[in-house]
Amino acid sequence: FGAALLQGAAAGAAGAAAAAPPAAVGFVPTALGGTPLSAWMPPDGPQWRAMTDGVAHALAAAGPGARVRGLLWVQGESDALSESDAKTYRTRLVAFLASLRARLAAYHSALPVVMAVMSTARRADQFPYIQQVRDAQLSVANSTENVLTVDMADFEFYAQDMGYGKQWTHLTKRGECDMGTAMASAWLASGLA
Repeated sequence: FGAALLQGAAAGAAGAAAAAPPAAVGFVPTALGGTPLSAWMPPDGPQWRAMTDGVAHALAAAGPGARVRGLLWVQGESDALSESDAKTYRTRLVAFLASLRARLAAYHSALPVVMAVMSTARRADQFPYIQQVRDAQLSVANSTENVLTVDMADFEFYAQDMGYGKQWTHLTKRGECDMGTAMASAWLASGLA
């Protein structure tokens, strides 16, 4: 997920600007496709370091008064390839969120997280444990403060033949824009911004 997701999120934020106080909102993209949650775990996960370093650099560049306003979280497919990763996904996601919130507490005491919940439609053959990951994501959202969700089942995927049959791995550009808009709208509607 990349530019189209951020485009959708920016469009959603701009479209709802009348409901939100005027403020500059910047995005700090740190995503890396195909990474399991273990790559994001503190203190040594390579994506954890890249994300926290990227946020620190962005805050320093933004100057005094800058703060973290939220996290857009789109992750889980890689963990749906392994039964052991899927079984421990909930525990690891809770630990990741707690660590991230502790790390960023000075910038936002109730850091909102807008999480894309994995879609299972036409994807169980490709990601055999996607239902377990989806269930874990919903469980975390239902039991953890300030975790908002958008359901990826609501967005358009495209079929891609990777040499072993059609797979629905990626959202279309429209799907990414729609998901970004939905994420921005959920964030703004939460009142946590």
